[in-house]
Amino acid sequence: MYCEKCGASLIDGKCPNCEKGKETPKKRIKNRNMAIFAVILSVLSVGILVGSFFVLSSSKTIMFQSISNWNSLLKKSFTNEDNVLMEKIKSHDQVRLDESLSLTVDPSFDLGFEKASIKLGYNDDQKAKKSSFDLQLLLDENELSLDGFLANNKLYLKIKDILEKYYYLDVEYISFFKDTESLDYEKFIDIVFDSLKENVEEKDFKKSKETIYLGDNTKKTTKISYTVTSKKLYQVLINILKKVSNDKELLLSIAETNDLSESEMKNQLEQSIRVLEAESEKTNESLFDYNVYYYGFNNIVMEEIVADDTAIQYYHYDKTEELKIVDIPSKTNYFTMKTVEEKDSTSISGFIYTYEYQGTIKETDNTLDMKINFDFEEEGELVLEVTGRIKDEKTLYQTQVDIKVSGNIEDMDLGNGILLSMMIQYTFDQNIDTTGIKDATSFEDMTEEEQLQIFDSIENHPFISPILDWFMTYPDDEDMDMEGDYYDDEDHDWDFDDSSI
Repeated sequence: MYCEKCGASLIDGKCPNCEKGKETPKKRIKNRNMAIFAVILSVLSVGILVGSFFVLSSSKTIMFQSISNWNSLLKKSFTNEDNVLMEKIKSHDQVRLDESLSLTVDPSFDLGFEKASIKLGYNDDQKAKKSSFDLQLLLDENELSLDGFLANNKLYLKIKDILEKYYYLDVEYISFFKDTESLDYEKFIDIVFDSLKENVEEKDFKKSKETIYLGDNTKKTTKISYTVTSKKLYQVLINILKKVSNDKELLLSIAETNDLSESEMKNQLEQSIRVLEAESEKTNESLFDYNVYYYGFNNIVMEEIVADDTAIQYYHYDKTEELKIVDIPSKTNYFTMKTVEEKDSTSISGFIYTYEYQGTIKETDNTLDMKINFDFEEEGELVLEVTGRIKDEKTLYQTQVDIKVSGNIEDMDLGNGILLSMMIQYTFDQNIDTTGIKDATSFEDMTEEEQLQIFDSIENHPFISPILDWFMTYPDDEDMDMEGDYYDDEDHDWDFDDSSI
């Protein structure tokens, strides 16, 4: 059989030519619809992209991005090792803190001493409500040391070569570790930065095109400037205090940290708010400008604080960071510091006015090694070395930092130079032995003979006596006799009455 229209042979009773003609328009229509849809989608995408660019490139958005960067950096400084330590402290009832600070100088300095140190120990048992403490001061071989206890609602004290046995006063027990973890720093930081954002308005921004140096290369950037006035600053502070006052959890933790009740803390905040509100009405002077420099799609490369004729600039681009303190009128750099991240270390270089310095920093999770050479040209050179170590064990957490300065300056060889060592150590689960205080005497029961002996020991103590002599002979008025005869050893005497004690 054949088709009546075109004469073609029918297949299954249908003409292949005529049926094909009917389907073609449908496919064309379908393809055309897809094309139109694709065009519309493309237009929408471009519109959204362009719209987003203008929204995200607004002065306010870029300024918020800069503020958020500072927010994250500040939060980071309160985390990491601090969190590890805080978790250890709050999970133990028995915590001991040892701190030491020592200074060693080369004999060539001729300072009258070669080594001075301070050592402080504090052991606390919150469950037993008692603590112990010890303090040692050393100046070469001369020593002043004391130790004591806080137990039975009494403060017990003994001083080597002065109080040879324990004397006590009635004092209630307190723990210096009680509120270690009470303050939520991250929440407080968020409140501070939220208050900053809430007081920023688009109309207060100024925008301009600026060319700046990023290393040795110039870069065209957009500068956004915001002037901070005393009134705006007062308003930010008021908002911070109001947010803290309305946050019950944070308010309570701050109150506990300051040993106040919640109502007392709230009253103090309200008083401060009233004072700030009154001050904000009195003046509205410009304090400083905060400037942000960026290019492209919100790529911030520099923040700047400008007060009067001085600018503090912080650059960050590629793997480089720079800090500069600049005198604006003369374009003189008072101080510069540049750090560049390398494979295994960070290089550091810069100038202190016209004097150059450079060195390296190597850092891991638990170690820090830094060495910097300072070139003072004809005056000489100095070498600064800093080492830091963190030891984290089950029952111990220790931080040790050593700072050494050596070299030569003005033809003087510093020899071994100056070494400053600092150590902070927390140990856990150490018992407090209070057996030595069972024969203690109350300060109120001290006899006159004991008082005379104590004052005699003080006057002849190798550590305390030179300090007392200095105070007794040093005039406190410019018109007094500078020859030293205003005070005479026979003109003063100890008065052994209750008030002297």
